[in-house]
Amino acid sequence: MSGKQLLVASLDGYITVGGEDEAGEYVEENGKAWQATPGAIEWLAEATRKLKPRRRGR
Repeated sequence: MSGKQLLVASLDGYITVGGEDEAGEYVEENGKAWQATPGAIEWLAEATRKLKPRRRGR
């Protein structure tokens, strides 16, 4: 949502739960609401700054 990373779109019309294409779909559907809320993107960036990506297959 911050625009720092390119969105990944589903190539086959399906989304992968927990996948980058699911994140892209979420931003497509909800990004405008986040951007319209003052301070929301900055809050999200701060809240997730120290999170580490989950390892696949767990």
